[in-house]
Amino acid sequence: TTTQVSSTTTTKATTTQESPPRWYPHFDSYDETTETMECIYDDLYPDVWNTPSEREAHLFETEENCCDTWNCHTETVAPSDEGRWLSNEEGTDCVFMTLPPGMLDADWLFETRDGCCAVSTCPDIVTTTSTEATTTQVSSTTTTQVSSTT
Repeated sequence: TTTQVSSTTTTKATTTQESPPRWYPHFDSYDETTETMECIYDDLYPDVWNTPSEREAHLFETEENCCDTWNCHTETVAPSDEGRWLSNEEGTDCVFMTLPPGMLDADWLFETRDGCCAVSTCPDIVTTTSTEATTTQVSSTTTTQVSSTT
């Protein structure tokens, strides 16, 4: 008895086109305080972003175009413009905090420490009181008698 086995293998050749480097939003860099993020330039973005429906929203030729769309960390804001003074949790002092722009007008925030301390108890606002002290000196005398018998 003779058994003949034959098999056929079909190989399909596929070519993968590399994604070109582009500027895109780096979501891991999102800063909740400033509501900004960074745009980075490389070819490691998700493949789905290089599809016609996503490309225009996520991939950019220039950093400026990416940042215009995704609000990059491009402007440095002075602390006085983004922070306010507020009472600490215990109400025993005032602290300066950097806050999102949408919170800066809250009625419990103050532009100056003095304004905050006017409604809170701050430790370095000293009230001076004078107290008179009277000192009494007490003196005592001890007498020792010695007697001897001979």
